[in-house]
Amino acid sequence: KGWGKAVTMAPYSLLSPLQGALENPASGTYGIVVNAHETHPELFQDYRIKAALVKTLGASYGSLANEAADWIAEDGEAAIPLLKQDFNPAGKREMARRVQVIDRIAGGQENDFYLEQIPKASKEVRPALIYALRHKEENTEKLMELVQTEKGDSKTQALWLLTGKNDPEVWAFLGDRFKKKPEQLLPHLAHASSKESGQILAQQFLEFLEPFEQDHSLKLEKQSSE
Repeated sequence: KGWGKAVTMAPYSLLSPLQGALENPASGTYGIVVNAHETHPELFQDYRIKAALVKTLGASYGSLANEAADWIAEDGEAAIPLLKQDFNPAGKREMARRVQVIDRIAGGQENDFYLEQIPKASKEVRPALIYALRHKEENTEKLMELVQTEKGDSKTQALWLLTGKNDPEVWAFLGDRFKKKPEQLLPHLAHASSKESGQILAQQFLEFLEPFEQDHSLKLEKQSSE
């Protein structure tokens, strides 16, 4: 399947409404597009429709955007050049979904692309790029850096990826972060399955109980002296 080469001989009366529905999704668009895919799948081999599918990734209609992502992903690596064409890391929903489809198709093969885009990425695109770093162990240091520099969903994504690693250096880093900001890490540690996460939580629990134990000991001493 060649993205950028195939141009079908389909009649304009079929091609134009489909292209318009993809580029300007509105109420009722989903049914038009899905029906066209079922009855005239050959139309989706036309470069103009393929390009319109990429634009549809930005649709506010989640079902339509998901279908477009599935159809694009079916073309495998051949789809990546068009997904990268005019890519804007400072963009919004469409660009984030482009990253997700590239990640879905190529995984770690596009690691350099993800790293290159992160510094310029918007708050909507950034988490998708960070999530795509999970494929390469060499990104561990970068993820630890991002935990210290990012905010919101981007920081959350980096933390979630780190808690899935079985790396002493990572857990030393996370243990230090936990002491400073336990509320930031607790949601991630609660779902982590490593022994290190259990040790950090156990230590925190013991520290939490310490004032109560001291208070209890003082009461016992007072009672014994009376």
